[in-house]
Amino acid sequence: MKILRRLYRYIVPYRGWAILAFASMILVAATYGALVALARPLFDEVLTRNRATVSSPSGPASGDSATKLTAGKNTALRILLRRDLPEGRRGLFVNVIDDVSRPVRSWWMSHAHDRWKIIPYFLLAIFVVRAFSAFFAEYAFQKVGLSTVRDLRNQLYESIIHQSHRFFYERSTGELVSRIVADADQIQAAVSIRMGDVFQESANVLVLATYVCLVNTELALINLVMPPILVIPVV
Repeated sequence: MKILRRLYRYIVPYRGWAILAFASMILVAATYGALVALARPLFDEVLTRNRATVSSPSGPASGDSATKLTAGKNTALRILLRRDLPEGRRGLFVNVIDDVSRPVRSWWMSHAHDRWKIIPYFLLAIFVVRAFSAFFAEYAFQKVGLSTVRDLRNQLYESIIHQSHRFFYERSTGELVSRIVADADQIQAAVSIRMGDVFQESANVLVLATYVCLVNTELALINLVMPPILVIPVV
């Protein structure tokens, strides 16, 4: 962590580009979640509009259990989204969600009969937004990485040329060149590629986990609990 703190102080002069990169990655994750969310109406209302209704074979007991689980999930969502408070006083994050989702939900419900005509346009818009967001995220992170490694190389070079004759006598030219070129390239990869991948995949997982918990909390919990248990014997 100490080395990372020393490294990330080189990013401070380019924090504007870093903020742009992180914001673009969050938008990429949001479009990823939107694509997954549209898969449900795509199958339910476009590809299988005339599907037969399948009744539950478990009878009333299964229905009572499902009702209890749904009620529990709704209670958790009400607490999480602070629905007991008046609109506009639920916190900045929840207020933004309400302001954005309210007109979208109203418009979506008013076009219940012709959603199959709308979904392809939604998909096209999401792919366009995703492509531009991915481009800006990649460009901004590369900008931060290249600028950081340039400053680091300049500092390294300035430090080397002010060393004593003994310093150059004890070290080979190849070692010094490797420090300035190869090691700096590794730092650039850590800043512009690896850190970006970690943040992007983390944002994707968070968005998808939130969505699947909203759609089917029970199945989501099973899928979140089982993989770690399966990893143990593999390791």
